Amino acid sequence: VYNVPATTGTQLEVYYDAKDLADGAVSTASGAITGLGGTTINGTAFGDPQVSNGAFVFDGSGDYIRGQLSSFGGEQTFTFSLWFNMVEMVSGSNNSIFQIGSQGSSEEGLGFRVQTGSVFRMYTWGGPSNFNVGTVLPKTWYHAVGIYNGGVMTLYIDGNSLQSTSGSSLNLPADPYFALGVQLTSSGTEYSTSGFNGSIANFRLFNRALTSDEIYQLYAYQKEYFGHGDLGMTLKAGRLG
Repeated sequence: VYNVPATTGTQLEVYYDAKDLADGAVSTASGAITGLGGTTINGTAFGDPQVSNGAFVFDGSGDYIRGQLSSFGGEQTFTFSLWFNMVEMVSGSNNSIFQIGSQGSSEEGLGFRVQTGSVFRMYTWGGPSNFNVGTVLPKTWYHAVGIYNGGVMTLYIDGNSLQSTSGSSLNLPADPYFALGVQLTSSGTEYSTSGFNGSIANFRLFNRALTSDEIYQLYAYQKEYFGHGDLGMTLKAGRLG
């Protein structure tokens, strides 16, 4: 029996997933991306994103999903979680997968993207403790979880901690925008040359730092679906013997 991650009582602010949507174009009507849990904050699609095999698909040029939070700001603790699959690096682009806040003044935004050289990059805009780590293979699904907690940024890939660094600070604007597939300006519009060419699925945003057990649960829940082997059985708070 799959251990399904809860969508209530977990400080889950945003949850977007295309797993139950029909393949085809995503509506670009305001708020058409339905929030499935937490505060049920809806999102708006821009450009011409598609749904395919339970994921949102972006072509790297003007496609993104944007939402706005009403309870975040300043030195906010949070966790984002998502699956992504990069078709290819977009030449001359920042290849942004997730961003909260903006590319405005120093440290008003935090982002996660595929950096030139095909590595994972987690950063605060203009911050001193950004990092590049690992290797991103094209046409491969990855589960990524990023945590910001009191100046410490931590990145988990496929349930395992990949990098953690301290020394950054974050000063999100009040009621910040967040986006999938692009970086945003201070006015919430698309930042030029930042598009992502690939798919994003099961996006969640929490207003706290998740534990390593919670992060592994999110990964294990869909790892078989995204080609990470036979799930078989996962034991929670128990053992065989």
